[in-house]
Amino acid sequence: MLIFIPVVDTPATRNKAIVVLQNPHNHPMNPKIKPSAEDRVKLGAAVQAVGLTGLTGMKLLNAPSTSIVYNGSRVAEHSPAFASARKVRDFISAKKKEEYPHGMGWDGVVHRMSTREIALSISERYIHSVISRDDYRLVVTMQPQITMHIHRLLYLVIDYTFTRLQGDMDEWEIAGFLDRFGRRITFGSLYCDRKNRKAFKLLFAELFSTIKDITGQTFKLAPFFPDAKCRIIMLDGEVAQGQGFGDYLVEYNNPEISGITTRDPLKMLSFPLKTCGLHFERHIDELPIHISKAVIERLKSIRWLNTQEELNE
Repeated sequence: MLIFIPVVDTPATRNKAIVVLQNPHNHPMNPKIKPSAEDRVKLGAAVQAVGLTGLTGMKLLNAPSTSIVYNGSRVAEHSPAFASARKVRDFISAKKKEEYPHGMGWDGVVHRMSTREIALSISERYIHSVISRDDYRLVVTMQPQITMHIHRLLYLVIDYTFTRLQGDMDEWEIAGFLDRFGRRITFGSLYCDRKNRKAFKLLFAELFSTIKDITGQTFKLAPFFPDAKCRIIMLDGEVAQGQGFGDYLVEYNNPEISGITTRDPLKMLSFPLKTCGLHFERHIDELPIHISKAVIERLKSIRWLNTQEELNE
């Protein structure tokens, strides 16, 4: 295709062009045939292999598992009726409706918990708690087989993503580094639609309770248990999250075991809490613009103070 545009810009030639088409052609429409029973079974196997969660047409068509199901062929080559991307999307939508008849939002989670997850043993269950109160809703999901290794952690990292995944629900990711696998492992995620102190306390309570349900052991955190493997829990600097953690620690602590007698939630935090350095500096950078650069730098230097003299200064 050639396009000619005027060299001289005048009112008469402005916004005009001459288009010369070369080798004109069109793309044939996909055959108007319905997928056979075999086509549906085959594509259904591909969907099952990759999983419905977050599945789109492109993800399904490009997934390595789909290539395996179709013995290296493309879906359209094996099943011309699915040459249309729209038909693939429609097929996925129909599968999601079968799997999640109440949708993938809150109602869908409640339905799945009450009809499927509750019938499974703890070792097979993915959704462990679905809680609805007057002012917040909470969902706890954990992988039991992975969670069995959580007692080997030296530290636990909790990242509240503040990314809405469904409606008002935000994700609270639970992760840690396992030497056995030589990598950072995500043990589970909790979801909540509130970010206040009360909700965060419940998040911690449900997390520790679920770990005990799955593993049969209390998740021991130093210095509350002398034989604890885990030394710290790292949070992302959210004030309400820290306050809720402190409130939970007041109930978690047994003075007869730990020797810690304070019931001040904020003092409790001084034992196991560490703040992510990246989030710490990010919160400082978000201070009002009238705060001087010298003050900003001084605040950032606080986490590097080592001696009592430096702290007193």
